[in-house]
Amino acid sequence: MTPGPDSQGGFPRPIIVPKAAVILELIGLALFIVARTTGAGWDIVLLCGIIAVVLTGSALPAFVLARVTIAARGPADATVGRPLPLTLSVTGRAVKIQILTFDSDWIRVDAPGTGPIVVTPQRRGVLTHLRVEVVTAAPLGLARWRRRFRVALTAPIDVAPRREPTRCPIVIGDTLTPSDTEATTNGGNDLTRGVREYVDGDPIRSVHWPATARTGTVMIRELEGPRRPHVVIIADLRGPDPELIASRAAGMADDALRHGARVDLATAEADGPRFGTVPSALHVGRRLARAVVGPPGSGSIPHGATVHHLGGVVP
Repeated sequence: MTPGPDSQGGFPRPIIVPKAAVILELIGLALFIVARTTGAGWDIVLLCGIIAVVLTGSALPAFVLARVTIAARGPADATVGRPLPLTLSVTGRAVKIQILTFDSDWIRVDAPGTGPIVVTPQRRGVLTHLRVEVVTAAPLGLARWRRRFRVALTAPIDVAPRREPTRCPIVIGDTLTPSDTEATTNGGNDLTRGVREYVDGDPIRSVHWPATARTGTVMIRELEGPRRPHVVIIADLRGPDPELIASRAAGMADDALRHGARVDLATAEADGPRFGTVPSALHVGRRLARAVVGPPGSGSIPHGATVHHLGGVVP
């Protein structure tokens, strides 16, 4: 794996002078004093040797860090508060690495090599880069230098909000309850409304095999039960606590999907308002990972749909 095109590393900087370097400097100072007072030539020779070792050992870590490159990849999806495995590829010499983006622990890397590191996201959003700090004192250990990198991930990671368990009341007519709805939609009475291409998170049981064989692409049946409930969740992050709103919207959408409802989610994204169906919990997480503060999208809300408006601007 090679670093992404916009991976950038800062200049190496010294941070610590270890005890070994301090001891050599004190020995050099003592030899200088002895040479000045006695005029001994061998002291000057030893002093020159010590100075050469200290200068060389103090500068070499900068050259080591200048040759380090880092690449990173991870899964397509993650959730706030849950472990996220990343894979780092490091070239150069033995170094210690910390992922500043997640305030991870320091790990030692015997570069060149590739290995995993597990971090825990604390913020929702779309992760495209990592901030990484690399430290080394190689090869002599006389000075420790650091270098910070901005490493582009090979593919973005959608970090979904932490799920806040939230019940989603569904109103259908006067008597049908969510448990009745679940029995209806799982009782074999669903109708095939259409087919579409498979996306991550779709259940295998929904594969439409004739269409798959005809097109050569895995196709999924879109079901529309005769009394399938319809829920519209409007997640307006312009309130005082947008992360709580995103977490509640995720929990409510998950609850509605578990009861067999069709769920439409309205949010705002970086490129404008967004309104659309979320067929699974995975799609809910992805939509809310990309949600930003702004007026949510609006769409056609069918008659009889249950609408839940979360958040919004406080007067």
